[in-house]
Amino acid sequence: MTTYITGYRDPFWSDPRVSDTFGRPIQRLKPRPPFVRTWQASSLRGEGFGSYAEKRVRVGDYGRVQRTSDLLTKIPTVKGFVGKKGWVPCCRPTAKLHTGAVDDFRNMAAAIKKDLGIDLKVTTGWRPHRWRDRAQYEAYLKKRFGSVKKGKKYLAFNSPHETGLAFDIGVGGLWPTSKTIAKQRKTKLHKWLVKNAWRFGWRPYKAEPWHWEHPVTYNVWANGPGAGPGGALVGVGLASLAAWLLLLRKG
Repeated sequence: MTTYITGYRDPFWSDPRVSDTFGRPIQRLKPRPPFVRTWQASSLRGEGFGSYAEKRVRVGDYGRVQRTSDLLTKIPTVKGFVGKKGWVPCCRPTAKLHTGAVDDFRNMAAAIKKDLGIDLKVTTGWRPHRWRDRAQYEAYLKKRFGSVKKGKKYLAFNSPHETGLAFDIGVGGLWPTSKTIAKQRKTKLHKWLVKNAWRFGWRPYKAEPWHWEHPVTYNVWANGPGAGPGGALVGVGLASLAAWLLLLRKG
């Protein structure tokens, strides 16, 4: 079990790149007694959890990345959509992914290209919070899916996409639509992902074969991959580090 120092707030040093579930800026790091979150390092890659197991990314655990954040990086995006009469070209905005997950996306894309000859592209990665309030959200679910209960399976109020750690695939027979789920699960690409995606840190949302998520430590999410798994310790004086370690020991 590996313990990392994560997730505390400094009211005088905020970071406009990311926000919490209420839209407020996530605060940056300052030497003071921390809130400690415990992670099992293997859980981020999937060892010990089986190859095809969910490990959900939740806005409540991270926050929301802002549209202009330098924590977002462009990734290959399909330029069109599947209409009633087939493929319809259009100017879909280039999708973005959190920098803490983008290298694993690229590595997985290279493996898919080698094994299947498919260029991995997405319909969407990061996206902003969509709903004004719960009433608007539930009204939309009833209209589109017939009930709130059914709609919640396919459309979340707080979407994992808002963290920048999720994407929807738009190639290889995978597409974000509930109408062809059974067919999508039989595609070569989905079968490959079931077997191999966890090796690159990517986790499924089993209700949606096109949707994949990449859990990371809070420090990597808030500060970028350069922070490392214990990124909260970067730039902290040795005296503060010693004090923190003493606190952990006493706890």
